Amino acid sequence: MIALEESALLESDLNFALRNWHLLESDSTFRAKIWERKFAELIGGEFVDQAGYDILHPVYGRVEVKTSFSWHVKGSTVAFEALKSKHGKCDYFLFYSDILKQTAFIKHDDLFRDGVLYKYPNGSLAFRVKVKELKLNVKKKSCAVVARELWDKNLVQLI
Repeated sequence: MIALEESALLESDLNFALRNWHLLESDSTFRAKIWERKFAELIGGEFVDQAGYDILHPVYGRVEVKTSFSWHVKGSTVAFEALKSKHGKCDYFLFYSDILKQTAFIKHDDLFRDGVLYKYPNGSLAFRVKVKELKLNVKKKSCAVVARELWDKNLVQLI
C-alpha cells in the first residue's frame, strides 16, 4: 500500500510550485497557463478558459492566447501550434513569443485567410513566423513570410 506524508499533502500549491519552479519553468503547458491568466489581467479581460478561447474581453470579445517558448527552426522561425480547433471559436488571437519577447494581436479572420497558416500532412495548422528576412526569387511567398508580415503589422506596443 502506498504511504503519503500528511505534511506534503497539506503544503500549499504555491509553495509546491515555488519549491519546484526549476522543473515547472521548462513545462510549456504550465507556462502557457500562467501567460493566459497574465494576459487576461493585462488587457482587462476575464480569464474563462473556454473551448476555443481563453479570455472574454469587453471590447475584443473572445481572445485565444497562444505562446511559444522555443525555436521552431533554430534562429529562423517560431511556431504556434494547434490552431485548427480554434477556427470559428474566437475573435482575436494574442500571440506571445518568449524567444522574440514580442506580442502580436491578430484578428481571427486575418489569421485564417489563405496563405498564412502552415498545414501539416495530418491536417493540423500552425502559425510559423519567420524571424529573419527571407529573400525569394519566386512569385509566391511561403506561409512563414506571409505570417511574418501579419505578425509585424499586428505587434503590440509595450509601454
